[in-house]
Amino acid sequence: MKYDHGVINILTAWKKLTNVLYKLKKINLKANSIEIFMIPHKTIKLNTKTTPKMVSLITMIRRMS
Repeated sequence: MKYDHGVINILTAWKKLTNVLYKLKKINLKANSIEIFMIPHKTIKLNTKTTPKMVSLITMIRRMS
């Protein structure tokens, strides 16, 4: 947890998000916004065949948000 200029930033695992929101509500705090960042835990090697497919996937995901 980090407090900066009236903003509280809480970093948590995705699985614990509901629990964090519940605890905030319990002490009468409300999340004005939630930002979700995915941090990769694995990497893969790309080649000339897989690179275009990965670029296409990333483009599709970006358009969804």
